[in-house]
Amino acid sequence: MNLYSTAYQNLYRIVSGTLTVNNDDCILYCNTSSGAVTINLIDIPANYWSTQYKLYVVDFSNNAGSNNITINAPTGFTINGSTSLVLNVNGESAIVRISGNTTYIAEISNSGATAIPFEGTNWSFVYGNGSHTANATQLQNAYTSAKTKTPNGSPLSATNRFTIIVGSGYYSFSSNFLVNANFIDIVSLTGNCDVVFNGVGSVVNSVTNVFLKGIDVGTKNFSLTSANPSSVNICENCKGGEFSFGYNISIAGTFKNCVGGDFSFGGGSTGNASGTYTDCVGTTSSFGGFGGIASGNFINCTGGQYSFAGGGGTASGNFTNCTGTNYSFAGGGGGIANGTFIDCNGLSESFGGGTNGASSGTFQKCIGGTLSFGGDGLASGTYNNCVGGTYSFGGDNGSIGTASGTFNNCVGGNNSFGESDGVIAIPTFNNCVGGTNSFGVSACGGKASYCIGGSGSFGASGTLNGQLYWCRLTSGTFALISGSGRTIYCIDGSNNTNNQ
Repeated sequence: MNLYSTAYQNLYRIVSGTLTVNNDDCILYCNTSSGAVTINLIDIPANYWSTQYKLYVVDFSNNAGSNNITINAPTGFTINGSTSLVLNVNGESAIVRISGNTTYIAEISNSGATAIPFEGTNWSFVYGNGSHTANATQLQNAYTSAKTKTPNGSPLSATNRFTIIVGSGYYSFSSNFLVNANFIDIVSLTGNCDVVFNGVGSVVNSVTNVFLKGIDVGTKNFSLTSANPSSVNICENCKGGEFSFGYNISIAGTFKNCVGGDFSFGGGSTGNASGTYTDCVGTTSSFGGFGGIASGNFINCTGGQYSFAGGGGTASGNFTNCTGTNYSFAGGGGGIANGTFIDCNGLSESFGGGTNGASSGTFQKCIGGTLSFGGDGLASGTYNNCVGGTYSFGGDNGSIGTASGTFNNCVGGNNSFGESDGVIAIPTFNNCVGGTNSFGVSACGGKASYCIGGSGSFGASGTLNGQLYWCRLTSGTFALISGSGRTIYCIDGSNNTNNQ
């Protein structure tokens, strides 16, 4: 037998800080975990107030003893005979009613140190105010119970989910916490990364459709074991150590503000970071690093050495404002950078740099170091406003380097832009600057306009069969043209005009 139901659902809010009551508020769950809460009541309509009016005020976080809940009556009104009422005991609650034209009354329930447990039809709350092991037990019990729920009277599904709201605190598990049921989301009450797993156990997620937010497992592996590339998992404000968020597997999903260690985010030689990553941080060999694949979308992400498919991998995704260090972005030799890169930064041998590397993607406002952008390999992509170091853009440091792409407003160091041992490059250069032995020291083909090179540049030691327009040498003279080669309004290192 059940109580009679009401015509309308009871409305509740989770509140913090200072707020004014709405006419239709029924329950105010006060988040006292990080600060006091002040509730301002509203004016009573004289002679037209309802005797059935009730407002439930609950210490949601069980922390009112430190962060009080103050209920203020409007100017000219009272509550329990005073202008305000303070709840200052952990777990305390009040039921506010109207007793006259200018008077509120409140019935206070004091549960002491034990908070009032509660849950809704599609959510439950874990307080996190006990011992570390007790907190873990409470979270595990809540998760076990959630698996039996039928929110809104229907089975769990992608559109009918259950959410466990977890209070900030320490949760000490003696074994791994297994996330093994789809459609049950686990989120921090505050949204911050403050649900801390400080015991032996970590999180192991083996399903493909859950939302995890605010979980910190420290240096342990935040394990994602599902290799399903269609995963729609969402991780936000989560933190783990080495091998976190997918290792040596194809890992899709959405990751926001997450932090991992070495080989995280699909790192490893058989890994594939195929999801969407925003404001995430990894270290060495992260984001498909150490020979893996980075095929997803990466925005404002930071990795270490061999990150973003570095170490001979394939960076085929979309990268915006991302930062790696040495051998990143398919660098380190043998890699392929064929994605889209905008405002990204790498160091030595980045962006497909290194022996037998290939840089064939689209690059805009990117910065690399020595042997970057296909240095000691092939630079066949499109490059706009990019900067590289020595031997960059298909430059040569012992292996054969070739530049056959399109380069606009780019700057390289010495031996950049296809400085090669006998390889004829067929590129297009516009407003580019290189150092000594740049633009094909042994063979210069293609077309260059308004470009500057140092001594030994533009095929000076071999063949100049390309077309140079308004180009300049900072030292030395231009080679004699061959075949269809041309030099139009060019100036050599002695400021002499060269037209061939």
